[in-house]
Amino acid sequence: MHNVFPGLSLTGGAFLFSALFFGLFFRLLGLADVSAWGDEMASWYFAMDLGSVFYGESHTPLYYFLNRIWLSFFPGEVLSLRYFSIFLNVLLTGLMVALVGRYQSPRRAYLLLVLWWLWPLAVIYSRQARHYALYADLSLLGLIAWSVRDQVKNWHLWSLLSLYPMVHPFALIPVGSILASDLVLRRLRRSDFFFFATSALPVCVYYGLRFLNLGQDKVLSNIRWITSSADLFYGAMVLLFGGDSFPHKKFYPLSPLPVFLLLLLTSLILIWGRNLGALRRDFSPALRTSFIFVGTVMVVELLLLLGIDLRINRYYIYIVPVLLFFLLELAEVDRFFDIKIGLLTVSLIAFNVTILRPWGDYEWDDDHVRMFRRLQLQLGSRVLVICGNSYQLRYYFQREYEDCSQQAMLLHKYKQDFNLFDLNGNDRYIPIVVLEKARLERYESFNHALFFSFSYSEGKDHGPAKNSHHRRLERNRPRHSTFSSGKRP
Repeated sequence: MHNVFPGLSLTGGAFLFSALFFGLFFRLLGLADVSAWGDEMASWYFAMDLGSVFYGESHTPLYYFLNRIWLSFFPGEVLSLRYFSIFLNVLLTGLMVALVGRYQSPRRAYLLLVLWWLWPLAVIYSRQARHYALYADLSLLGLIAWSVRDQVKNWHLWSLLSLYPMVHPFALIPVGSILASDLVLRRLRRSDFFFFATSALPVCVYYGLRFLNLGQDKVLSNIRWITSSADLFYGAMVLLFGGDSFPHKKFYPLSPLPVFLLLLLTSLILIWGRNLGALRRDFSPALRTSFIFVGTVMVVELLLLLGIDLRINRYYIYIVPVLLFFLLELAEVDRFFDIKIGLLTVSLIAFNVTILRPWGDYEWDDDHVRMFRRLQLQLGSRVLVICGNSYQLRYYFQREYEDCSQQAMLLHKYKQDFNLFDLNGNDRYIPIVVLEKARLERYESFNHALFFSFSYSEGKDHGPAKNSHHRRLERNRPRHSTFSSGKRP
C-alpha cells in the first residue's frame, strides 16, 4: 500500500479505494438507459457539423472539436459522448492529484481525490454529453496550477488559462478575479499580470468576430429566452453544490437543506484540528475566493442592467470548485487523517446514494421516439410530418430541419392525408387548424410528445390522394425514417 500511496495507512487506503470504486460506479451505473436530452443532442449535432458552430451556437467550437475527434474512433451517438465526458473527468482529476501530490503533499492529494471524485456536481455532470464537466474540471485544475505557479512554466500556465475560457467564456470571470486579487495582494508583478491577462485574447477574438459577422441581435438571440428572478437564481446556485442539473432536477428536484448540510459537514471535516491562528496569518485564499464570488455577482447584475439576463446557474459552475479548493487550502492534513478521509468518503457516498441518485432514469426523447417507431408499424403508408429542432431531426430521423407547420399547411391546403409527430409538443396549433377540414383518425400522447393521424376522406385510410397536386406534394414530402422500432439511434 505504501508503494502505491506513500504515507497512507491500510485503513486510509481502504477508504480511498472505496471512493475510487463508488465514484466510477456512480458515473457508469445506468448510463446507457438515460434518455438523451436537447443539449446533449446539440453536442452531437455540432460535433458532426463543426462548420455550423460559428453561426448557430453560442458556445465556442473547442468542445465540439474534441467531440469530433472522439467520434472518429467511437460510435457516433450521445452515449459515446457521455463516456468521453467521463474519460476527460478521469484524466483531469488524475492530473490535479498528480500536481498536488508533487508540489504540495500526498495527503492533500488524497483528500482532493476523494472530495472531487465523489462530489455530486462532478458525478452528475460527467455523466452528460455536455462541456460543463470539463468546465468544472478546468476550473479546479486552473486554481491548483495557479497555486503552484512558481514551479510551473509561465507558458504552460498561460496555455491552460487561455484554454479554460475557450470551453466556456464565463471562465474569464474567475481568471480575471484571480489576477486582480493577486495584483492587489502584491503577489503578482505588473508584468506578469499583463502577460497572463493576454490569455483572454483567443476567446475575446472569437466572440468579437461573431459580433462583427453576425451582429449583436443574432449573437444575443441565443440567450434571450432566459428569465429568472434574483432569489431563484441565487437559490439555484446553492443547489449547484448538490449536483443540480437539467433535466435531472425536473424529475429529482434537490432540497437546499441536505446541500447545506453536506457543505457544512465537508467544511468541518477538512478544517478539523487546524490552528486558527495560522489561518489568520494568511488571508490570501479567502480574499481570492471573495474576489471570484463578488466578480460573479457584479457581472451577472451588470449584464442584467444592459438587458442581458444570464441567470443560469450552470454558467457559473466554477463557483463549486472555487469553494472546494478554498476548503482544501484550509484543510488540516496531518492530524486525524484516516478519520478525515473516512468521513469524507462515507458522507459523500451517502449523499449520492440517498439524495442525488445520479443513475436515475426518466422519460424523455429517446423513449418517445421508441414508442413512436413501434406505432409506425401499425400505420398505413402516408406522408409523415415531424416537428422538432434541427438536433432532434438529424439525430433521430437523419433529416435536415424543415418548418413542420409549412409542411402541414401545404398538405392541409390540398387535403392530403398525413401523420404528424410533434416531438416537443410545441406545435399544438397545427391540429387546431387542420381539424377544421380533416378527420382525426388517431391520437397518441407520449408525455410531452404528441402524435396525430389526419384524414380528409371518409372511412379507412386509402393512402395518398391521387389528384392534380400529387407531384407537388411528392416534391415536398419528407423522407421516411429507416430506423426500426425499439432500437436506439
